[in-house]
Amino acid sequence: MKVVNSILVIVAAWVMWGGAVQAQSLGFTSLSAVVDQKGITTIGSGVQNSSRVGTGIYVIEFTRDPTACTMVATVRGRKLGFASVRHPVAGLSPNRIKVFTFSQTGVATNLGFNVLVSCAS
Repeated sequence: MKVVNSILVIVAAWVMWGGAVQAQSLGFTSLSAVVDQKGITTIGSGVQNSSRVGTGIYVIEFTRDPTACTMVATVRGRKLGFASVRHPVAGLSPNRIKVFTFSQTGVATNLGFNVLVSCAS
């Protein structure tokens, strides 16, 4: 699990610091966010805002509609767990996604996470 998280962090860092420009020139757009357990985006590309709206429930608003995009989220930090992405979400702007985080036993819990959204331009 630690290796997978490390690889995703490296990929997210590449996308956020230069890879996004290369991806756009190849016809792809990448949006990404590194979000802490409080719902604050610490690093992001194409993120307007983020917040925690409940235990283990986060809303991230991007600068574009990610409906036709591929999305993946993974828990980050020392606590084990998993993350899930939901889009579209009824009642929310189409630019917003929800991320849910869970402990390794499946209980909703507040955990930091990475989210990567890849879109064909």
